[in-house]
Amino acid sequence: MKLVGFIDESGRPVHCCYFTVACLWCIVEKGVSYYSVGRALVSEISRKYSLTKAKELKYSYFRKRGVSHRVVNMILEHFAVSYECRHVLERVESVETRLEFIEKVVKKVLSKAPRVDSITIIIDENPVPLRYLRKRLLEAVRESRKVSVEIKVKSSIKVKGLQLADIIAGYLREFKRL
Repeated sequence: MKLVGFIDESGRPVHCCYFTVACLWCIVEKGVSYYSVGRALVSEISRKYSLTKAKELKYSYFRKRGVSHRVVNMILEHFAVSYECRHVLERVESVETRLEFIEKVVKKVLSKAPRVDSITIIIDENPVPLRYLRKRLLEAVRESRKVSVEIKVKSSIKVKGLQLADIIAGYLREFKRL
């Protein structure tokens, strides 16, 4: 079995802003591609809300139409969620703040998830250099598990699970809870 996690953020980690990092995760059979995880759900949501021509799903679309609660409930039927939300007090936007949030979220996932053979974490493109992300997250995972770990930074246009993570992160930033 393999744990697949999709991480996205909402807001900016600067003074007096509410910043959220959310991870949607699930356990899949070994050999299942992370590209396929969430694809059927994105298609279902797109059809249901007439978004078949949209390149990607974004939280703002559902918020404007007043259906964000329904969409979030659809996502929660298929995925577990771990997140970190906080009012940021630092005066300068920093890579360290983002790394801290992402690391906390990954540790929360690991504390809830069952034992698996491998872990794949896909992070939506952000300004944190991949080498720092990999180093920090590999350390966090290896503290509690001895498994193979893949950490990737991808575009949400290509990875459907990241689109679902965007919806959850936006919802959490607005409502502060699920």
